[in-house]
Amino acid sequence: MSAAERPPHLRVVEPPPGRFDDGEKHTEPLQIPPHDLDAEAAVISCALIDRGSVKRVRDYLRPEHFYAEAHRVIWQAILEEDASPSEGSEHPDIVLVMTRLRNAGRLEQAGGSAYLTLILNSAPAVANVSAYAVKIYDLHRAREALVAAQTLVARCYLERGVDAFGEVQPFLDDAAKVFAKIARRTAVSRFETNAQTFQRIIEDLARRARGDVEQKPAGIATGYPRYDQLTRGLHPGEKTVVVALPKVGKTAFASQVAVHVAKQGVGVLYLSQEVARQELLTRMAACESHVSFDKLRTGALSSAEWSRLTSAVDLLASLPIWIDDTPDMHIDQVRGSVHVHIDRARAERKVPLGLYVLDYIQRLSPAPGEDREKEHTYLARAAKKNSNMARELGIACIELAQRKAVDVDRVTKMRPAPGPGCTAQSSQIEREAHAVVYLHRNPAWAGGRVVGEDPASVTLTLGLQRGGAEGSMRFEYEGSQYRFTCLDAPEAEQEEIPPWMYE
Repeated sequence: MSAAERPPHLRVVEPPPGRFDDGEKHTEPLQIPPHDLDAEAAVISCALIDRGSVKRVRDYLRPEHFYAEAHRVIWQAILEEDASPSEGSEHPDIVLVMTRLRNAGRLEQAGGSAYLTLILNSAPAVANVSAYAVKIYDLHRAREALVAAQTLVARCYLERGVDAFGEVQPFLDDAAKVFAKIARRTAVSRFETNAQTFQRIIEDLARRARGDVEQKPAGIATGYPRYDQLTRGLHPGEKTVVVALPKVGKTAFASQVAVHVAKQGVGVLYLSQEVARQELLTRMAACESHVSFDKLRTGALSSAEWSRLTSAVDLLASLPIWIDDTPDMHIDQVRGSVHVHIDRARAERKVPLGLYVLDYIQRLSPAPGEDREKEHTYLARAAKKNSNMARELGIACIELAQRKAVDVDRVTKMRPAPGPGCTAQSSQIEREAHAVVYLHRNPAWAGGRVVGEDPASVTLTLGLQRGGAEGSMRFEYEGSQYRFTCLDAPEAEQEEIPPWMYE
């Protein structure tokens, strides 16, 4: 449809070159929001001539997504006719839609019968209706982003001065949330159907059964084969909560997994509320080089240790790991940091951000307006938001959590093993996880009896895993190097492959 054929209220008019009141010559066109009137007319035309076109796009394409008011009015009438068809009708053709508009007194607002006929005669390829609809939907999102940007600019200019503006970080967090929400709302038509997903799953299983691909964990490997066997690795969109008392090794466990993930070419964001960046990197270097952390602080290293340290530092510096040690972070800042580093990982290292670690959740501050005294409320909200963010962004998450304080039994010389509900301050932290891991020390023996807890021997208990197995494994923990070594090898697979999988 040419621009001249459109009704006057649908034509995009640019000002002619000339002089305006300011005495300067202007040749720039009016700033018109992004849109495509031809794509809008094409979708409407397809809907008027093909009964299946409306069904293919009606679930996500709404009247407000159209730029032209006339097109919004027409599409609303088409959806109404499709939902409540007139007697004897099979699909919302031009006569039925025109009648509905006339009865509602909106025919002229839609451009009149002549414009509806003009749209119908444009006759685009019906097979392309989904592509036209997705374009309309995306341009609507672009206009939403434009309005959001203009609003933010206006706030920056109107709320002048530090006192008037308030804190800058909440403003930036709000901006990140607005654009993230727009970015997540993609058209449904972009996702594969359930049938396509099941076909891909079966084909992948068949290839694995025939030995066409190497048997690996379905998710991201953690570096602990026994753990990966039970969990199939870290899965995009799922959150793992690691619960332990202080000094048991939560940070060491998580940082060791983070380094192993980064070695696989997957970006990692480590949000450290417990340890400063320099200390965390020093711990990682101690673990990787097998050199005592105390020696790294004093500098009393042998030549062999210096060599190992240099190699470890070179390796760690090359890995796609980002550490955000912003103090007193609240959950909305966590979301903002994750979104920033998704783009940063691709821009700086050309890798996807596949994992973020939160160390640890009880150290998060309440968001502005929340009361720290109501710790259960804001931590529950934080746990929920963190879980939703992992799922929405398709990124694996490891969330560290403090265990409730518990006294050593005077008889057994041991603390009871952790279990469900042992997380400090809010049990919601565990309920929002896909997998919950408990770390606790094993007994120390002397003279044939238990004399206390052994800091060098730790058991990992996989206490909860949605849709997966539970189990435990023993670790040797070298505290001076912040290094865990799993002592349990993966168990042999017992399940036989069905014969039909080989066909």
